[in-house]
Amino acid sequence: MTTVQDPWHSVTDFPALAAAMEQFLRGQIPVTPMHGGPLDPESAPLVPHLVALARHGLVPLLSQPGVLTPTLQQRACVDMVVEHADTGLGVVRALAHTDLVVLVAAPGTLLHQDLPMTWSGGDCITWAGRVGLDRQLWADALPSEAADLVARLCFVQVLDPVWGRPHHLWDRLHEAVASLRLRRVA
Repeated sequence: MTTVQDPWHSVTDFPALAAAMEQFLRGQIPVTPMHGGPLDPESAPLVPHLVALARHGLVPLLSQPGVLTPTLQQRACVDMVVEHADTGLGVVRALAHTDLVVLVAAPGTLLHQDLPMTWSGGDCITWAGRVGLDRQLWADALPSEAADLVARLCFVQVLDPVWGRPHHLWDRLHEAVASLRLRRVA
């Protein structure tokens, strides 16, 4: 079992979840229930984008930048939770005119599409398209009230279908969030 420090243990509502994730992204707490260590160095340039998402009710759980080198090919993506299905559907509508892929799962729904996202040394090492939240993963690290909260959230995954674009997803997602005029939650 992962030992997760406060503020994770004091999460009782969605704004507290968003605030805890923002603290993790800023390096103020060392781990999340989904990620058992500090933020990966490759994600450092994404922090301003991820913090902005969390503040507006799109709490990022996992993310990666687009990278294209001779030894590493990676598509940008971000997994998020939202409190209301309307927010997830708003993201779908706001990104519909782009080439990004958006997958949304209602609470309790798990989808498995297995889209390759990172190739390194000739092997696929990360996948996307596994959409949904596993309550048990959170229940192992958090009090039951917080795990129950997470189980009631909608899951949104945004993927860039093109390998190696470092800014495209983040620019389009920023524009989409701005167009939704979401209220600040954290």
